[in-house]
Amino acid sequence: MKSSNLNLKPTLSLMTEKDFIQKLADTLKNVPATVAVPSLRQYSPALAQGRADRFSRLMAKTDARFVSRKDMLVQPHRTLYRLAQNARMEVHHASGDLRFVAGLNPMESLFAKVETREVLTRNVEAAASKLDIRQWIGKNEELPFERLWQIKAASVDQKGQASDPVLCRAIGAYRHHIAKIPVLGAASAVVKLAGNGELDAFSVSVRETSDQLLGTERVLRADAGAKQLYAQLASLMGKSKSAPFEMATPQWVRFGYLAQSRRQAQRVLVPVFMAAIDIKTENEQQGYIVTVPATSNPSLLPSLRGADIPADLERRIRK
Repeated sequence: MKSSNLNLKPTLSLMTEKDFIQKLADTLKNVPATVAVPSLRQYSPALAQGRADRFSRLMAKTDARFVSRKDMLVQPHRTLYRLAQNARMEVHHASGDLRFVAGLNPMESLFAKVETREVLTRNVEAAASKLDIRQWIGKNEELPFERLWQIKAASVDQKGQASDPVLCRAIGAYRHHIAKIPVLGAASAVVKLAGNGELDAFSVSVRETSDQLLGTERVLRADAGAKQLYAQLASLMGKSKSAPFEMATPQWVRFGYLAQSRRQAQRVLVPVFMAAIDIKTENEQQGYIVTVPATSNPSLLPSLRGADIPADLERRIRK
């Protein structure tokens, strides 16, 4: 019996622009019909430094580096603290963003063995509990664990044989939620551990809310948000031989509040749709983070430059 030799051609993708936008919309989950607009605590250099003092008092109970400070340098946008044993800390005046680095060398205080993700997550959670990271959030707010990273190292000898990897650091990231809605942007808190559970670095970027809500806004439908995301992606990519949807692969699409850069003051948490999209061509691969407003209120437009909404527009937010 002779086998037939079929001349099969590769199936071409039938994805259209409409299909791609619908894919973005379908990825959006847990989009509410309305959303509250929280106001944020406003910081000054003194208030930001008070945040650093609060962290210092907590750490001084277990770490000698915080018993006394070598010096404090106040700059226009941040305050720097030089601590014992090469440790250092900084706090940004506009946001209260706090960062601590223990001063360990990258290959110092390694883990005795490569632990499982479950063990490392428990260790990070235990350290986060000692640091009382949830002291920075308010009522009806949460700071759940989001994901774990590992930093490993290995060497290769002259014969090309690689050694077994060693675990250098375990890093846990946390995400601020307000009434179950995530605050998007950089991780809200990060705990970085060296071997034996030693703290290598810590940061908290939680935007502390005030007691005031500036109103409630109706959220755009998922398909309207997806259209905006695609339009901004096309604008960022500019002119190309291929349409954006032919080169783009969405990694995730989310609804939430937008946290601006730690160097920026921020009065309001703006509701947004945000997407991470990979672009791949024959010659290069790159990624975009695309952010668009999730309401039709012209006072709640996220800035592509990371700036806060103008002060004179804040009072126009619906009450």
